[in-house]
Formats: sequence, C-alpha cells, structure tokens
Amino acid sequence: MNRVNFKPELGDSMSDLYQNFQKFFELVVADTAELLEHVYRIRYQVLCVEQRLPGFDPVLCPDQMERDGYDSHSSHVLLRYRPTGEFIGTVRLILPDSSKPEKPLPVELYGQLDPELCDIKALPRQQTAEISRFLVVSRFDRRQGDRRKQVEETEGEKRGVQPEREQRGTQQDRRSSDRRSSLRMPF
Repeated sequence: MNRVNFKPELGDSMSDLYQNFQKFFELVVADTAELLEHVYRIRYQVLCVEQRLPGFDPVLCPDQMERDGYDSHSSHVLLRYRPTGEFIGTVRLILPDSSKPEKPLPVELYGQLDPELCDIKALPRQQTAEISRFLVVSRFDRRQGDRRKQVEETEGEKRGVQPEREQRGTQQDRRSSDRRSSLRMPF
C-alpha cells in the first residue's frame, strides 16, 4: 500500500491545517485490487445510494461497485479516517488512454468549457488529465445542508420563484468561515 507523503511549506495557519489533516486523515494510493474495490464501493454509496448526482442508478451496479470506462486508465486515491481506519472518500485522476490517444475526457463529453478560459482541444492530449469522482461519504460531508439548499434554490429559480435569501456576509467572509470550521469532526 502506497501512502502519499506531501509536506508543503506553509504559513502558520496553513501549517496547522495540514498538521490537523495529517492527524485525522491519510491518503492511500489505490494500487491493488482490494483497494480499488474500496474505491468503487465508496463511489456506489455516494453516487448510487445517496444520489448526490443525478443519473447514477443502483440497478446498473448489481455488485454495489460504481465503475466506468475511464477507470482502467486512471489513478485512484482513497481517504482514510485514521481513528477508525475506515476509508471515507476517494478521487481519481483520469490519464490519457494509451490505447486510444484521442479518446475524449468526460468533461469534453458531458461538460461545457469556455474555450476563452480553457481550449482543451489546444492542449497536448498526452499531457492532459481530469480530476473526477472527488467524493466523501455523507457522514463526513459537512456541506450537505448547503448543497441541499442550493439545489432547492436553483429549482425554485427555474420555476420563477425567487427564494427568500437570508442575510449573509461577503463571499470572502464565507470562505474564511469555511476554512476555520473545516476540521471539525462529524460526531
């Protein structure tokens, strides 16, 4: 099992954040069949059972593992919660498919990119990758309520209803608050 060792040079507050992260969490490269099974089961739980994104039907995953055609040419990492040893999250880096060099990345097929910001077609294909399936199981996801509220607001706006919005601080205030509270444990 490969552990990811990364020690950035940071200021005091970022250093504290990093040390607290290291105290509670460990990044593990999923480089064995057993570790990949954990990756696919977390994806199934978050995408198919918890339905965090539309379009993921549990019926299509009878083995309770969510996989797709990009996994074979991706690098996967698991997030382990140190106090229990439980895997609680995952992310993958989709690399170019050496057998099909022109195979588009999912963002090219399912997303909309502004070519003025990023003209992906102009990038060297063999040096381009995509981060996806960045997931954390629900009991460790502190932003659940925020996400539900955003979905409700968006749905209301689509129907022409302007939701009553509570008074909030500036965008900068919210980001600062998010950073301060990001390491509280969910229990």
